[in-house]
Amino acid sequence: RLVLLGGGIDRKPERRTELATMTLLAQGWQNDIFESVAGGGGIPWIYVVLMVSWYYTLKHNMLGWYYSVEDYFGPAYGPVMAGPVFAWALHMFFYHTHSAIYALLDSHKGPWTKLKVSSFDKMTYSQMLPNVIKNQLIFLVSGVAAFYASSGRGWNRATEPYADISMKEALFEWVAMYLMYEAIFYTNHRILHITKLKIPFIEKPVNLYSLYHKEHHSTFASVGVSGLYMGSLDCVLTQTLPQVIGPAIFDFHPMVLWLRGPLGAPNAAPP
Repeated sequence: RLVLLGGGIDRKPERRTELATMTLLAQGWQNDIFESVAGGGGIPWIYVVLMVSWYYTLKHNMLGWYYSVEDYFGPAYGPVMAGPVFAWALHMFFYHTHSAIYALLDSHKGPWTKLKVSSFDKMTYSQMLPNVIKNQLIFLVSGVAAFYASSGRGWNRATEPYADISMKEALFEWVAMYLMYEAIFYTNHRILHITKLKIPFIEKPVNLYSLYHKEHHSTFASVGVSGLYMGSLDCVLTQTLPQVIGPAIFDFHPMVLWLRGPLGAPNAAPP
C-alpha cells in the first residue's frame, strides 16, 4: 500500500520491482538499514520491538492515562477527549516525530543518503506541513463525529482491561480491523485512480484522478510527511473512513486503535 500512497515514484523498471517487494512495515531507505525487504526474507525487527514494547506500555498504563484525561475534562467531555481525541494525539506524536527524523536525515548528508529510494523532491517538509496538518484536523473532526454518531461504540470499552479479553477475541478484532481498513482504502483508492468515468447525461468522461487524487502524487514520496499530502476529499475517502468505520461497526476495543498509533504513523510517512 505504501507504494500507492506515496505519490509518483521512479519509473525505472528495476526500481518499480524493488519497491513492489518491500514489506508493509519497511520502505524507503529503511529496507537497507533494517534488512527488511520481503524478497530477502528479512523481518522489520525494529517495528516488531516497537509494537511489542508499545503493547506492554499500553497494557500497564492505558487505563491510568484514560481515567486521568476523562477526569480532567469531566463527564460531559471526558469520554470523547480520552477516546478519539487522545488516539489522535498519539497519532500526531508518532507521525510527526517519525517525519521530523526523516526531514533531519534529508537535510544532512551521511551514510543514509545513498540508501534513500526516492530522491525526486519537489516540495520541502515545511511546504507540505500545512496541508498535512489540515488533513490531520479532518481526522480529528471525523473521529469525534463518528464517536457521537455511533454513541461511542468501541470507545465505551476503554475501561475494559485488555488483559481480560481472550486471545480469540483480540485476534478477531485485529484481523477484522485490518480487513475492513484495507477493503475501504483499496476500493476508494482505486476509484480515485479512474481517469475516464462515464456519467449519464455528461458528455465528457470525468477524470477523478486529476480532480481529487493527483495532488497526492505530486510529491514523489520523497519527504517524510508526503503520505498525508492530499486533498480533503482524498483524505476522507482513503484515510479517514477506513479508520472510523471498522470500530463503529464491530465495536472494537480502543486498544486496536491505540496500538495502531506507532504502526500507522511510519506507514503513512514514507521517506
